[in-house]
Amino acid sequence: MAVNDIYRITVVGSLNGEPVLNTFHYLETVQGTGTDETALGAAFNSSVMPSLAGTLVTAQSLLTLLIQGVRPVKPVVSVASAVAAGTNLGEWVPPQVAVVLTRKTATPGKGGRGRLFVGAVPDSVLIVGADHMVNPSTYNILATAMTQNLSTTGYTFVPVLFKRRSLTFLPITSVVVNRETKTRRSRAFGTRFHRRRRHTVGSI
Repeated sequence: MAVNDIYRITVVGSLNGEPVLNTFHYLETVQGTGTDETALGAAFNSSVMPSLAGTLVTAQSLLTLLIQGVRPVKPVVSVASAVAAGTNLGEWVPPQVAVVLTRKTATPGKGGRGRLFVGAVPDSVLIVGADHMVNPSTYNILATAMTQNLSTTGYTFVPVLFKRRSLTFLPITSVVVNRETKTRRSRAFGTRFHRRRRHTVGSI
């Protein structure tokens, strides 16, 4: 538990009985009182979870947050999700379809970008007459939340892009909503990729 530790938050949910995951990384820059993981979970639940839930249909449950130090490696701590399910009413498009949020840093090129796939895309956000295009307003709220520092009980956590191979990080400077949805058939429910869960696959 120290300044400059990096933590991974995995938001674990369920859609039609299948697990769905979204992953975020934060750098601890100021240490406060209490436990790091508990403080980060509380701040994330307060600042990010409502905006994430706003992009998801009510059919997707949001079960728990798994918080783990990744630099250095620490045990996983489970924190209950503050939001039980998505809050967007209505039907949703097939699970392999997602809205992509691009996390950007001050480093140019692919090495300075990361993506978050947000599935359970509500029909209501699709633009009528424009195939595969969405109204980004709801996702812009989440994008803004993803760029903000999290603070609680004296702690400060900064959103970062974490490089697993080099164990390095880049501070996130902006998050851009891609208005065209992406279809990743390899990530559809029941596929080999999804069953193995080798990587976090967003909400699809």
